[in-house]
Amino acid sequence: MKDPNFVAKVDLLNLLLTDDLFKNDDSLILDECVAFMIASTNATSLLISNTIYYLTQFEKEGHLAKIREEFERVFKRKSFKDITTEQWLELLNYETMNEMHYFSNCISETLRVDTPPISFGIQLLEPIEVMGYKISDAHQVLINIHALHHNEDEW
Repeated sequence: MKDPNFVAKVDLLNLLLTDDLFKNDDSLILDECVAFMIASTNATSLLISNTIYYLTQFEKEGHLAKIREEFERVFKRKSFKDITTEQWLELLNYETMNEMHYFSNCISETLRVDTPPISFGIQLLEPIEVMGYKISDAHQVLINIHALHHNEDEW
């Protein structure tokens, strides 16, 4: 960052290195990065487990069959029983994943139903007005993601 040719990017490390709380504390930055990695690993494993659970619990609706058909169409294979790890790594890439709309929608629906962060708090940088309510920047605001994702007016 001290290099005159440095180009700032919007990523976790750059955010930490420019934040007054973290920028001069390598130990705190390391702790935050480790916590981020643990949280993201936990959220990903929860997402995978929950998606598999819902696909098996609602098998009568045909979601799993539609995903299998999509896999066969996108990967141009009828069977995946004897596929190697190396073959999966070749098949699973950005382009093929973008072709799997139904599978992606199943994952998105799982994230909507089982939100990894149920809620989180934010500190406002300036006062705001929301739907006629004035909220001071002295107050912490709690965002209830779980309630938003289960709002029948929205979903």
